[in-house]
Amino acid sequence: MLVIDTSVAIKWVVPENGIGMEHDTAAALTLLSRGLLAPDLLLAEFGNVLWKKARKGEITDMQAREAMRTLPEVVTVFPTRPYVVRALEISLTLDHPMYDCVFVALAESRDTKLVTADRRLITRCEKTEFASLITGLETEASQH
Repeated sequence: MLVIDTSVAIKWVVPENGIGMEHDTAAALTLLSRGLLAPDLLLAEFGNVLWKKARKGEITDMQAREAMRTLPEVVTVFPTRPYVVRALEISLTLDHPMYDCVFVALAESRDTKLVTADRRLITRCEKTEFASLITGLETEASQH
């Protein structure tokens, strides 16, 4: 079981353009065969990214709707509320936005890793007590 965040989930729907980005999309797809977990916050964040991408014409409204319907089928979501106090502590320790730290708190509580494509979060966790909880998308995909 792995915790994933929105930066990973969105890659299943919207392949990024640019050098090396196609590898991120392929890496995200390899995770689909594993047990995936996320706080229910993922659903709102994911929906917001879909809305932005549809608004910019990067995906159609139909693609956005289908992605939103599909996400809960591939990721087991947990209520955010039990993790907010710990997430705030992590946020204060890392000096990083709390909404990302909810994913870290879930990974910590489930004794597993958070897979993310968020380089800023990875950097914030390096050399902290949270380093062992975070892994980059490419790193995790290359290990399996």
